[in-house]
Amino acid sequence: MEKKVVGEKNFEEIDQKLGLLEKAKGEWLKVSFAEKIKLLKRVLVLIEKNKDKWVKLALQHRRLTNNEQEEELAGGVMPTVRLCRLLIEVYKPAAQAQKAGKPITFAKPPKVSGKEQKTVTVFPWRMQEKILFPGLSAEIVLEKGKEATQGTELLNAIKEGRGQVSLILGAGNQSSIPFMDALYKLYNQGQVVILKHNPVNEYLQPIFDQVFAPFIESNFFHHVIGGAEEGAYLVDKVDNIHITGSDRTHDIIVWGDLNKKEAEKPKLTKEITSELGCVTPWIIVPGPWKDNELEYQIQQITGATVQNVSFNCNAAKLLVLHKGWGLRDKLMKGIKNVLAGVPRRYAYYVGASKRFNEFLKNYPNAKQLGKEKEKEDYLPWTVIENVPPKDGEYALCNEPFCPVLSETDLEADGVEDFLQKAVVFCNEKVWGNLSCTILIHPTTQKKYAKAIQRALDNLHYGSIGVNIWSALSYALCSPVWGAYPGNSLKDIQSGIGFVHNAFLLDHPQKSIIYAPFQFFMGTKMPYFPGHKNKSGFLNAATAWESKPSVSNMFGALYNAAWG
Repeated sequence: MEKKVVGEKNFEEIDQKLGLLEKAKGEWLKVSFAEKIKLLKRVLVLIEKNKDKWVKLALQHRRLTNNEQEEELAGGVMPTVRLCRLLIEVYKPAAQAQKAGKPITFAKPPKVSGKEQKTVTVFPWRMQEKILFPGLSAEIVLEKGKEATQGTELLNAIKEGRGQVSLILGAGNQSSIPFMDALYKLYNQGQVVILKHNPVNEYLQPIFDQVFAPFIESNFFHHVIGGAEEGAYLVDKVDNIHITGSDRTHDIIVWGDLNKKEAEKPKLTKEITSELGCVTPWIIVPGPWKDNELEYQIQQITGATVQNVSFNCNAAKLLVLHKGWGLRDKLMKGIKNVLAGVPRRYAYYVGASKRFNEFLKNYPNAKQLGKEKEKEDYLPWTVIENVPPKDGEYALCNEPFCPVLSETDLEADGVEDFLQKAVVFCNEKVWGNLSCTILIHPTTQKKYAKAIQRALDNLHYGSIGVNIWSALSYALCSPVWGAYPGNSLKDIQSGIGFVHNAFLLDHPQKSIIYAPFQFFMGTKMPYFPGHKNKSGFLNAATAWESKPSVSNMFGALYNAAWG
């Protein structure tokens, strides 16, 4: 093969891998469902074999100690294991039907309800999930008028022999993102994959070599490293693109320059899907919170802020409060007190200091918190209170992607008026529509049930967490993950398209995750700063996800009790 060079970059490896994928894209559609299950089972074995190495590399990259491994278990290993296991279970009926020469069907989700607009329960699925996570549930709301059909895109691709090579421009924060994006392309859409790692996460290359070996050996998956130049080269060579990153990177790929964007003449002419972040709001509905309930929710909010140094597209970024709520000041004081006790973390993500300084420039009264490690690359947890809730406000229009949490107050005449105003405010004035969380006391929930349901119906976010961090929609894998439908290439917001969706449901609109205001006996979630056994629980939960036996379930319950 002729050696191709762009500038000083050598693209021979890229061309070789693209050639192998091009030849294999039709073959992947011919692989039986039973064989695809076997591939996933091999991947699960390889994850278990390489789990410690995976975690160790991530800890080194983020300058964490072995005692802080819970973050990589929660954001890397465990969701990847869960998605593999769910896809195996969902594919089993398809394998059986194919073997018997019958029409292909997939495992059915637990429940479908609704008339004009269907709602599909996707968690809990099995009894052990109900025992492990009492009160936690998840549903996918379908587009109006659509039925709960499954796998149509995949089955059509198989029927038509329509193979494609998909380029994934990988995320640089959570290591599970490129893993699960690749599985979505392979198992939900029937496409082979070339992944270009984000330069921030290039350290994952040896892990992918090991864990994805079954797909690499058959040329159904390959991966490369490189920067913007390699990315641009790949974009021209594939059938479609999926990117997890910033809206700015997306616009460079699609438009090339702003003049073309204004003229609505995109440089890119092929399909692109995307997940591009969000100024993630937390709507705090006023209610009669007791002291222990207040402390619990303070732990939840701060946990959603500090996890992964706040380098999460679903990190808590904006608290939306009722200006007249009597507990407003107590809540904010508690949040600042907890953040003040959390050690500052190494800001490993490119550009974090620049983004942080821009927020300080716009909000000089921001409160900087966090103990120890006052070094240049260890940014303080920072709270910005009383952000004006107006159009164009900096904190509402710019995702920090650094350790910043903002707060704004809305004037309203009671709970119903606040809910209505909060929904309009988040939909219209806050940038992005990926996910949000709403906290509602059970007394308030019961009294204002209709108003709350209206709020959930009208919130234009791809995932909504009710009394739970919306990141659970990502981690559970059976819900969909992505922006609320309707974004355009010109106004991309949080992106276009969904991933995960382990039940292969057609026509999703959004996911909603429900949890009790407090779990049984105040059981803490592992992302809470005050959780005392994070690594123990997440190791046990990962073991259960890999092999959901009764003994592994009790192991997870035991470790949860010590949190």
